[in-house]
Amino acid sequence: MALLILGLVLFLGVHTLTTMREARAAAIGRLGEGPYKGVYSLVSAIGLVLIVWGFGRYRSAGYIQVWDPPVAIFHPIALGLLWFAFVALAAAYAPPGKIKAVLRHPMLVAVKAWALS
Repeated sequence: MALLILGLVLFLGVHTLTTMREARAAAIGRLGEGPYKGVYSLVSAIGLVLIVWGFGRYRSAGYIQVWDPPVAIFHPIALGLLWFAFVALAAAYAPPGKIKAVLRHPMLVAVKAWALS
């Protein structure tokens, strides 16, 4: 599990660096654009390898139950949210109509409803 977490920290950490514009510009100024991209790619690849390796070790060690959702609310709420997500997703590709007008960003609403379910 430690390898998986270390891989996630590396992979997500290096990708978070791109949102910090001043720190990213300073790193590019120190290293140059080419070497910065190389280090960025290398750290991302190492993080990805650690994620895959850590997940493989986790699966071979056995399943760890992190959270057990209550059965009473699982099916009705999840199915209702998934139905809503499918309708919103279909509305994203449909011509302008009432659903698009109400939701404004139907694909975003669909992804959020799916994630919540």
